[in-house]
Amino acid sequence: MSPSQELSKENDTSSVVLPCVFGCRLEGPILLATGNVPSNVPFSDEYALRTYYEHLASVVVVVDDRMTDNARNLAGPYRMNALFIIQPSSEIVLKDGQDVRPLLNSLNVNAVTSLAGPQSLVLVHISAKYYFYRGIANRKHLNTANLPFGSDVTNVINSCGIESMLDPRVKRLVKLGQENTVLLPVSGRVVQPQDLIKIFEQLSIGEIQDLKDDVSAAVPQLQALLDQLEIAKLSQDLTTVLSTKVNDVTATKRNAYIEFLTKEYKVTDSSLTKKKASMLGELRKTTLEVQKQLESVISALANMMSSQTTSKRTHDLKRLLRQTAIKTNVTASKTMTFDTVAAYLETYAADMGVMLLNIETSGYRQLLGNLKNPTMDARYVYHIQYLLYLPRHSILSTLFRV
Repeated sequence: MSPSQELSKENDTSSVVLPCVFGCRLEGPILLATGNVPSNVPFSDEYALRTYYEHLASVVVVVDDRMTDNARNLAGPYRMNALFIIQPSSEIVLKDGQDVRPLLNSLNVNAVTSLAGPQSLVLVHISAKYYFYRGIANRKHLNTANLPFGSDVTNVINSCGIESMLDPRVKRLVKLGQENTVLLPVSGRVVQPQDLIKIFEQLSIGEIQDLKDDVSAAVPQLQALLDQLEIAKLSQDLTTVLSTKVNDVTATKRNAYIEFLTKEYKVTDSSLTKKKASMLGELRKTTLEVQKQLESVISALANMMSSQTTSKRTHDLKRLLRQTAIKTNVTASKTMTFDTVAAYLETYAADMGVMLLNIETSGYRQLLGNLKNPTMDARYVYHIQYLLYLPRHSILSTLFRV
């Protein structure tokens, strides 16, 4: 309202009020459908309204859990980076020591999905307490990079004030698809999502590990900026870069171990057996150390899920489980290398035994070449698969029978 206007004392008969403060219409479902300029606000057009909010140092948007999917489905491309406070419409009384996370998981967040920008901070207000939902904040007051979902941040809010919780470096308004930038709060860099691939390629494993807080803060931003196909592709590309770095670090010891097994190792020589055990132990130790260094980064990137269609967090968790299962059964098998298969065998077949054979390859290559023959007897294929997956004692007995 303009300063000269007085607040109407008439009862509001509207059943739904949508808080799209940066849209074209400020009340009811017409807001997202018509694009008409409202007549009761001091802005001449949509551009003037957005300009007003772009110059605000801090914005707090209070929403409840009643907004339907229609708001999310019809929302335009503009999003506001603000402090979003979700207040459940029904009165909720929490008992002392009660786990609030199941309640937050089932909370309807269509309002946040429709309005919140990628650098927003989202809190839930229940029983006079504030709980962390997602997003980034002013690191002087609250570091959300590794803050667990559902953490009680009431003391921080009360001591610092809600107006100081936003990161002062973020833009107020973002247009999805055109201004897809990610803030890395520790380093202060603002990058495009695809730039993360080049950054990871240029850094060492130690330097990537130092970026874990930036990566944790980037994940919710990427989830808000990208749709599911885009985020799945980016996630795969980033984890591939990291996996390649792990392989590069262990390549020297792995190649030396394979060279030793194929050319020097003799099972009857005890000294060579000790050397084999030592080399294998060093290879495993190096691999585990490198994987541990990147574990948190890989886990964060591999479990990304687009939040552009989020109604409730439980929906995202279910989608993540389905996506993980599909990725494990399909994508992983397509990209699986011999080293990956060997690692699986070494890890999961240790109890039943794994045999490495140094064989004459000419006959084996000929047998594999016959697989291209359309008249190839399927029994040969079965025998090859059968030999590959038999335990050690079964392989020996089968070879003797053959």
